[in-house]
Amino acid sequence: MQKIIPNLWFDRNARQAVEYYKSIFDDLALTGSSQYPKSKDQLDLRKTSDTPGLPSEDSEILLSDGSDADASVTAEKVVLDFGGDPGDAGILSKSSQSLADFQTDLAGQDLTISISIYGYDFTLINAGPEFKATPSNSFMIYFNPTKPGQSKQDLTKIANRLLEKGTALMPLQEYDFSPWFAWIEDKYGFSWQLILIEPQDPEYPRIVPAWMFGGPVQNQAKSASSYYQSVFKHSSRGLEFSYPKATGPAQAGSIMYSDFKLENQWFAANDAGVNQDFSFTEAVSYQINCADQAEIDYYWSKLSNDPASEQCGWCKDRYGISWQIVPANIEKLMNQKKIIIDQYEQ
Repeated sequence: MQKIIPNLWFDRNARQAVEYYKSIFDDLALTGSSQYPKSKDQLDLRKTSDTPGLPSEDSEILLSDGSDADASVTAEKVVLDFGGDPGDAGILSKSSQSLADFQTDLAGQDLTISISIYGYDFTLINAGPEFKATPSNSFMIYFNPTKPGQSKQDLTKIANRLLEKGTALMPLQEYDFSPWFAWIEDKYGFSWQLILIEPQDPEYPRIVPAWMFGGPVQNQAKSASSYYQSVFKHSSRGLEFSYPKATGPAQAGSIMYSDFKLENQWFAANDAGVNQDFSFTEAVSYQINCADQAEIDYYWSKLSNDPASEQCGWCKDRYGISWQIVPANIEKLMNQKKIIIDQYEQ
């Protein structure tokens, strides 16, 4: 099971985005979904949130005998299910409605859609227009020409599909670091780095999230990668290349490229070589599936650095990257009408 899952934020068009990505990535598979309540009067299990676009309703919480849970038990169990301390915006509370007025057009629609591309899991959030993606978050797709479906021609085909309604941030051509590469922003604003590797290059999974540190976090890729490796279990360092001399805002010795494993998953990081007026946003967040309350508390204490961003399991770290720290069975919980507390004590 993939421990860390990128979540992509969409403006009420996540279902259309799935069809779009299916037209680009032939092997895309649907792996799950959750829905908004069907009406304002329907109580359903959701995360209370003031975050624009996410449900602001709460669940009906029952004890095993069918009676309502009192406030103290409710707070305790919601901490177990969603993280955070009682009183935080992330816990559930009693309410008379399921959907806020501005969400009524989402009634019964998808809340999240889970997909897999080349065996790598993503979650698409069907929400509002509040957050826009930037190239600070991108996804590298590796093509090994010795393997079926990963030739230079295959890369070119996918690049051309992305470019139909997308933008080339780095055009498709040969570079010093790759015989065939393109960095493309798709029609929804999410960025993909398509890279052809040499047979002798290190082996990577097909998709690797990449973080570009620019703007307010310029020249912090090295400290960030060390920090994340200290936080996440099953971590290790991979390649690291430094700028030999100052390049734009990148200082000599800052990171031109690095990669590392967190929870046995590959990530890449670099410092921007040109001035950037953007940084990380909530449009891409990283969901950490936690086994129990202790693990939720651990990652929350290590990663949360911005109290204003702490809502319904979401937090933002010292570098501005957003995380969702949730139970591993979050999708199951999101699809329940009622949570029976005693069942989760067993």
